[in-house]
Amino acid sequence: MYTIQLNDKSTRDALQNHLTKNGINTKVYFNPVHLKTVYKNMGCSEGDLPKTEALSGKVLTLPMYPSLTEAEMDHIINSVEEFFNNA
Repeated sequence: MYTIQLNDKSTRDALQNHLTKNGINTKVYFNPVHLKTVYKNMGCSEGDLPKTEALSGKVLTLPMYPSLTEAEMDHIINSVEEFFNNA
């Protein structure tokens, strides 16, 4: 995985939408586990781990796998640059 951290959730979400429109699949893998139902049922709630919750809203995982071609890498890089150049 290649995970990047953005300044805030709105930037992360906008970048994710931009990349999706450019045919690049991304994913948010790091959601706070303590907010899952099983942990909520044990008494965990939003606000218990504020740093974890804040960070989870700012990270985005970009594609990375062994068969990723140089052309695909260039497309990802160019799309990220395009997003920030137009921001």
